[in-house]
Amino acid sequence: MMDLHRAAALGDTDAILTAAEQGYDVSTPDTDGKTALWFAVQNGHLDACGLLITRGADIDAQNLSFLEVAVQGGHADIVTMLWPHCKAEKEQRSLESAISLGFHDIADFLIGTGEFGYQHFQANGTDLPMREGFPERDTAAFQQWERFLFVRNGEQLPLNHLFFDYALLLSTKADRNAGLRLVHLLLDKSNPMAEVNCRIKINGHFETPLTAAAEAGNLEILAVLIDHSNTSLTICGKYDWPAFLHFIACDQSIITEKGRAIARRLFIEIHPDHFLIDSRGTGLEPVFSDVLRFGDDTIVKQVIKLVKGAAGTIILPLLIRANEPSGLKWILHCDIMHATKPPPILWVLLCDHLLPHPHSNALTLFTRVAEYLVGKAIWSGSY
Repeated sequence: MMDLHRAAALGDTDAILTAAEQGYDVSTPDTDGKTALWFAVQNGHLDACGLLITRGADIDAQNLSFLEVAVQGGHADIVTMLWPHCKAEKEQRSLESAISLGFHDIADFLIGTGEFGYQHFQANGTDLPMREGFPERDTAAFQQWERFLFVRNGEQLPLNHLFFDYALLLSTKADRNAGLRLVHLLLDKSNPMAEVNCRIKINGHFETPLTAAAEAGNLEILAVLIDHSNTSLTICGKYDWPAFLHFIACDQSIITEKGRAIARRLFIEIHPDHFLIDSRGTGLEPVFSDVLRFGDDTIVKQVIKLVKGAAGTIILPLLIRANEPSGLKWILHCDIMHATKPPPILWVLLCDHLLPHPHSNALTLFTRVAEYLVGKAIWSGSY
């Protein structure tokens, strides 16, 4: 007899029926935990799916919903068949997949069920996408959301605001400000569909439109968001960083005066208790490298003011560049001096800045710090 899982993958209804009549449990998983129904759904075999469901296949048997498997394969007829057997509150990501992957006929069907609106979420007492979040998507997904929403512009889509918030996030991350038109649509003052300060979980990390645009270096979108009356500059995204740090960490974001102007606009002093880094500056090296290469004195001091001692010793080159002996004194005399040292590239960039200014106070300060570190055996002569 043909293996049930192989029969389902091939859509062989005769073999499936024979196995079921001989008492084979159609919900038995294979060694990877996949059931016969999973294989039938993945391969788009409508009749095999119907037969397995009739024979009692467990639709809740997989962590990944069968509906989402059908959506990802673009199998609209199977989506229609599965829907009456699904628990709507667990299928919110299926709609996201349908739009992001370009299966808009499936998305229209799902929205037409009325199960993805605000009232349904309230009735079930859950914002499932808020808890579980959405997957990371590329620019192609943004393009699909833009197409989907603009084609239906003017329609009253019965969607929970989280889906519009997600579309806003995708638009702020799109390459080279490509999402600007969708940003304007979603934040239109007369009929805003999305929340400018929304926080969306992507692969386990919360992101916001402002921090996402900053991370992507999208200057035009950042200007729109900064000018929005409700935008909060203190809201944090990945790594619990504000947009200011994400923007400076973006490669060459402050190489032009336009970029530096955006950086200065993004800066806002945050209460020290709000910004804590656990791993002694882990991840801040790109920020410090960019600000040493391209930042002006104002931006250097803004970074220092925001991060303070939370970065550990890797902030030493910035303190020297800014000629801040008081900050250096604190760093040099605390226990973190024996933690990870600043990467050599930061010292190289500092030297590049100081060499044209042989008589500056910052160069004198650098010399004193170097002598101190060598004298305390914190630096070896070869560092």
